[in-house]
Amino acid sequence: MQRCVDRWGQLRTNEFSTARIHKRIDQMAAELQEAQGRNFDRWGIMGQRVHANSYVGRTYRDEVNWMKRWIKERMAWIDSQLLPAPRPSIQQAGDGRHPTLILEGSPGTIYYTLDGSDPREPGGAVSSKAKSYSGPISVKSDAQIFARSFQSQAWSHPVTVNPASPPMRSASLQSRETD
Repeated sequence: MQRCVDRWGQLRTNEFSTARIHKRIDQMAAELQEAQGRNFDRWGIMGQRVHANSYVGRTYRDEVNWMKRWIKERMAWIDSQLLPAPRPSIQQAGDGRHPTLILEGSPGTIYYTLDGSDPREPGGAVSSKAKSYSGPISVKSDAQIFARSFQSQAWSHPVTVNPASPPMRSASLQSRETD
């Protein structure tokens, strides 16, 4: 199951982001623009109930918008079934001080490592290298932060951060930003 959680989290940051899926739907709708007109003229089914369709739109755009809304809600439902990953942020320090890592927004306990290793051992145990997050921490610029949330025997998907570059956002954060 953890492989599915991790893969879903990865996909939601790119291929399955709401904005990206909506853009692809819009591309396909544009490709079908001329053909849909012929189809609905020929068969006269626009605005009519057709077996197995739960929604009846009055226009092609209504149908496309319904599909986009349904997919957005379905992905949000899937997200809600999984433990959300922590949301990382790095505050760059001046005057030669180390940047500060903040991990927030997740229920349960947030575990992290600074060497890029997974705080979750194969099989689901907490790694001996993992540290429990309790508040902002100073990190070296070359640290490789790897974080997950843990609650009720469930782990979130991972979030990785390199303090020298902008943080890679978790799927749950990115999807909320683009919805």
